Amino acid sequence: MDIVRAWWRMAALPAVVLADALLMLAAGWIVARTPPRGEPCEGASVRCAGADPTPAGWIAEMDFRVAVTFWSFGSVALIMLASALWGWRHRFRALAVVQLLALAVPVYVVALGVLSSYPSLR
Repeated sequence: MDIVRAWWRMAALPAVVLADALLMLAAGWIVARTPPRGEPCEGASVRCAGADPTPAGWIAEMDFRVAVTFWSFGSVALIMLASALWGWRHRFRALAVVQLLALAVPVYVVALGVLSSYPSLR
């Protein structure tokens, strides 16, 4: 492998790590900015009608938030896995290793979202 090709391969790794960080920040931004399905007025527990949400309404809200978290970070995990597989197939092993190590973050977030069935409202 010539020196120019080696340079581009090594320069690509920080760019990939930065892209991974931006993907995770975007997914976190989506989760944090997801509006409640109901119409809360004071915080996230009091509705505009003045009543607390029913248990069924609260469970539906939590299920919606878990689904948003799962799909946001799940899509990031799929993108990272696809780029790791691409790197492995094209003999770019360093990219595959970096992606597989970075893949631990969205997989951890998805596992928390699935295992913690009712996270608190923000």
